[in-house]
Amino acid sequence: MRGIKVNELRLPEHPPAGIAAFAIDTPRAGDVSAGEGVELTGWVIGDREPVQGVRTIVADRKSRVHPLDVPRPDVAADYPDIPHAASSGFTAWASLASDVGSWHLELQVILASGESKPLAEATGLSLLALQCAGHDGEVPITSPDFIVIGAQRAGTTSLHAYLSAHPQVKTPITKELHYLTDRHERGLDWYLGQFPLAIPPDAITGEATPYALFHPLAPKRLLDTAPYAKLIALLRNPVDRAYSHYLHERSRGFETLDFASALDAESERLVGEEARISRDPSYISEPHKHFSYLARGDYAPQLERWFAHIPRDQLLVLRSEDLYGQPAETFAHVAGLLGIAPELDAPFAAHNRSAGPPLDPAIRARLTDHFAPKNARLAELLGWNPGWN
Repeated sequence: MRGIKVNELRLPEHPPAGIAAFAIDTPRAGDVSAGEGVELTGWVIGDREPVQGVRTIVADRKSRVHPLDVPRPDVAADYPDIPHAASSGFTAWASLASDVGSWHLELQVILASGESKPLAEATGLSLLALQCAGHDGEVPITSPDFIVIGAQRAGTTSLHAYLSAHPQVKTPITKELHYLTDRHERGLDWYLGQFPLAIPPDAITGEATPYALFHPLAPKRLLDTAPYAKLIALLRNPVDRAYSHYLHERSRGFETLDFASALDAESERLVGEEARISRDPSYISEPHKHFSYLARGDYAPQLERWFAHIPRDQLLVLRSEDLYGQPAETFAHVAGLLGIAPELDAPFAAHNRSAGPPLDPAIRARLTDHFAPKNARLAELLGWNPGWN
């Protein structure tokens, strides 16, 4: 497994012109990570208005602009007079040469005006291999054993927490790795490097990326990465899922419209986005991720895309309502698929609930009518009725 070592991180003494404050959280000097690149995380606040994002430059090659799409309530608390401080976080990936040797990269911030300013520099070495051996008797990881592929706002955080608490399951520190979706450019070494290097022979490992169910390239990427991984899809009443999705995007600052207006705008926001993702695998669609309230609830076409690539018995489809209402029984179904003990010595608490006012009855009726034929198609595909109408 190839890797990257960071020798030095250099920051300017003062924020560049147009920047009120910033910080680089990672990497740090001495860090060693898997893959053929380095991840930079941090936050940056424009002095008058939000910046566009950040980008990396390696050997005169500029990356795409990485938006400020990571909520930072800690920064908002430190800068209460700056409204955009809450949405100032970023994650940027810099691809580096795979050959052994030194590398140098620059991190730039792109101001609202389009002007770029240097924010940090890093230097280090590309390594031929990282040590991948575990303790005696442990098995090196060559691919995940399972992936929770969706749906977003359907209980995946809770299920991931239950699996992580199981003594036979070893999971990465980060829940959503997104390798099958919008971090595929980071490469297989990076992906496998997020998992434990090795696990006991009676244990399994896996992750949860709920965007994968909806992403058009994810099924094919799974075949190239972990063709025998067991998959779990949690499906929630699409009316409730859509509203929870909206509240989530609203709380993170991505959505500014009211719910009815956002529903009306969805088709225009998403036009051509899925086709562009399929045409350009490096393209990352912000509308596809953030504004797909209705589209993500049309489950049948998404599942059909997965079934075109994998056997049906490899993908377990469950109702989120069953996970919420009968968590122990529902977890036992997951355990049966994964071949682990069904008992869990941990509370089945709900995680990552959305908060907001009740859904307007008129909008609920509108969405119920919209999803009725789609739910009927799903029931036909699955051979059982989810009972959402």
